[in-house]
Amino acid sequence: MLTCTAAAFRPVVARRLVTRASAATAGTEQRTLKALNITRSTLIDSNGGRAVRNVDGEIYEVVYVPETNSVKVLCKSQQLQYATEVGKDNRISIVLESATPMAGSPPSFAQLQSLLKFQGPGPEAINGRLAMISFLGIAGVELATGQSVLAQAATPAGAAAAAGLAVAVSAASLAPLLLGKVKPQAAFPSPNDSFPDRQLPYFWTALAETINGRVAMVALAALLVEELVRGVPAL
Repeated sequence: MLTCTAAAFRPVVARRLVTRASAATAGTEQRTLKALNITRSTLIDSNGGRAVRNVDGEIYEVVYVPETNSVKVLCKSQQLQYATEVGKDNRISIVLESATPMAGSPPSFAQLQSLLKFQGPGPEAINGRLAMISFLGIAGVELATGQSVLAQAATPAGAAAAAGLAVAVSAASLAPLLLGKVKPQAAFPSPNDSFPDRQLPYFWTALAETINGRVAMVALAALLVEELVRGVPAL
């Protein structure tokens, strides 16, 4: 004899604030959606085109844009903006892969932590760029004047030029990030990043810059050591 309890037939309320992956057709780029528990009609009719939702500890501001008849979502704690998708049930979800920096918003302190700790590709990229430009400048002056690296650095003009170059390279490298033009991950591409299935360019890639920067750093150090040991200009 089968016995059933009322609990067995009790409807289970599914939590809609979930993250799910969806792909419309084979070959379509996979997108990860996070539901915000608000419908498009509710946003427009009842909330005046603006609402706030707390999902998994993050505060999202949902905004209807009448000019384009679209919905955008802002996460101000992360300074990110998301594209949205409206499902068949009229509920709004954000596309996590669409995250872009909010216009004119600098990155948060948390986003800059890896750079401030000199971790990740950022610090190496800045040092590599500085080393490449410095080596060219030092070699050019040494060939033109016969001054060694130490002789160039010992002059007020040389020291000022070195300091100015370091500041300029760092500022130029960080400017797109600090102005909110790119995400922290895109400011300094890693040579280990994955790429779409297409032919890669031969120049101006993260891997090429990393290799050239390392070569320049080693060459600059070797030039300095050689001149210290020999006591004469190396070039």
